Amino acid sequence: MRVLGPDNYGLVAFAQSFIQFFIILVDYGFNLSATNQIAIYRDNKKRVQSIFSTVMTIKLFFMIISFFILCLLILLFPKFQNHKLVGSSPQVVLDH
Repeated sequence: MRVLGPDNYGLVAFAQSFIQFFIILVDYGFNLSATNQIAIYRDNKKRVQSIFSTVMTIKLFFMIISFFILCLLILLFPKFQNHKLVGSSPQVVLDH
């Protein structure tokens, strides 16, 4: 906080919490459901591979949708346009 100052620290905290909504959307509970399914079918290698590839494909699809929603929000709302580099800053990712 000493380096960023109160205003910029608030922007970084807001960006982290805002991005967290998209992380929740992409995860969509797969951490629990996929783990459960893999535990059930752990002896069936083909089934485990199928579950894994399906989950990763769906997560990729949700990630692409989230990216477009984020881009739309940045373009449509002036408040986001003023600070659009905050969300893409490596510092935000490193601090998380």
